[in-house]
Amino acid sequence: MGGKTSETPLSKARSDRAAAERRISALVATREAELAGDGNVAKIDATDQAIAAERRTVTILDQRLVALARGERKKARQDREADRAIALGAIVPLLDKRVALATELDHALKNVVALYDQINDTKQLRNAWPFSTPEHFPWQVYDLGVEILRAVRDHGGYNLLPGPVRQAIAQGGSGFTQAPPDGPRAPDDLPGKIAANAAHIVRSLSTINIHPAEPEADNDAAAA
Repeated sequence: MGGKTSETPLSKARSDRAAAERRISALVATREAELAGDGNVAKIDATDQAIAAERRTVTILDQRLVALARGERKKARQDREADRAIALGAIVPLLDKRVALATELDHALKNVVALYDQINDTKQLRNAWPFSTPEHFPWQVYDLGVEILRAVRDHGGYNLLPGPVRQAIAQGGSGFTQAPPDGPRAPDDLPGKIAANAAHIVRSLSTINIHPAEPEADNDAAAA
């Protein structure tokens, strides 16, 4: 057998009011029957008093319903405030962690910028090469900033980049200048592109003409 369901004060007051309304309806019917019957004034008066008592009961129950509803609303507000305090107790540490992560991210971005500058710093490379090079020799990594953003996208940071940036980095660029036409397929990852760029520089420096032109007299003697 199941246990009896507990009734809240508000639901009980509503039930009591409905019962009083039913009693009033029954008393009104009795009064009409008495009026149409023997018309006993004492009985009709007693019925009127009973109806008036039930109506006072309804009035009191209406007031009780208002008070109970107000109390329930107050209790609900208190419960929500308690839930708010609990939620804030859980959220504040998470936000503190977010701030700490933002600080870590800021340091990481500074490191990215420093690495970008180091990768694209060509002074040491140029100083180590004692010969002249063509005007547009690819000492730098072509469009390194775009390649960094593309790497961010490829590492799961698609939503990190604004739409116009995603659209821009989706176009063009192999990651290094003048890739060998018959060479292997250009790598897709950033380290691979930097390595390919480095290999290309070495190949170019290995084949670039570093010798001055021979004097014309030597050329004539060689031809004789």
